[in-house]
Amino acid sequence: MLKLNMPTLTPRKAFDLCKDGIGISELKKRFNEGIGNLCLLADEYQSKAIEGELFKIPPLPKNIDHDFVVAGNLTKSELTNLYEYYLREKEKPGRIIYDTLMVSAKEKCPFCGGIGRPKNLDHFIPKAFFPQFSIIPLNLIPSCRDCNMDGKGQAFASVASEQIIHPYLDKSIFFTQKWVYAKIETYDPCSIEYFVYPPDNWIPVDKERVTTHFHNFELSKRYSIQAAEELSILIDQRKGIMKKFSPDEFREYLSSFTNSPIFINHWKKVMYHCLANDEEFCNYVF
Repeated sequence: MLKLNMPTLTPRKAFDLCKDGIGISELKKRFNEGIGNLCLLADEYQSKAIEGELFKIPPLPKNIDHDFVVAGNLTKSELTNLYEYYLREKEKPGRIIYDTLMVSAKEKCPFCGGIGRPKNLDHFIPKAFFPQFSIIPLNLIPSCRDCNMDGKGQAFASVASEQIIHPYLDKSIFFTQKWVYAKIETYDPCSIEYFVYPPDNWIPVDKERVTTHFHNFELSKRYSIQAAEELSILIDQRKGIMKKFSPDEFREYLSSFTNSPIFINHWKKVMYHCLANDEEFCNYVF
């Protein structure tokens, strides 16, 4: 939904930083020996994400033993704990990874288009099923609480159409082309509904993916809540300082917001585009 710049921290750097925080010599030795294998897996993750094929990476079976060896002689629990104790822990060298990624979002959650403020890092594909990716920066997404807990949770795609948009690695069309629209439901009181309408020239799976993303994060409901407050202010202005505006002048005012520098599918830009192109709204006497 919101494009994030690729992390400057490479998987190798992330592994080295976390390794420096490990105090158990035997674990540190095995981790160091497995870094090469983990880097290869990180390369696979990146290539699959770029192609929209992360769903092809097999997850660990449910309820598998914590001592199951996943990669490089490292177990499921050991790989999972790398994140918990050596990346997220404030006193560890790996904490710089966490802080750098959080700052990169600039206080805007990429999953919901910035209406939420990131509170923690979310594993794009969950570490419970993919522990080999628990500390690679490309799998760690700054996320707001609503998107992390309610929108994603521990879910992951098993087919292409179920894949949500990857903020670091996904196709540019998801970030640069319009696929979120709105329509007026009622005029007094005024309310609008958001919906998905991808470009006709998109391939079917890309259309399905943005629909999945939109629905999983409940963006229609969440955007409508944001719009309600904005509409209330706008209508009060229409009744007051813009009372003498003609419908064309009011439409021109609304259209000016569609040229704002915010990204193309931002709820506010979509809302003003909807209002400016609705003849009944522009002519309505509130």
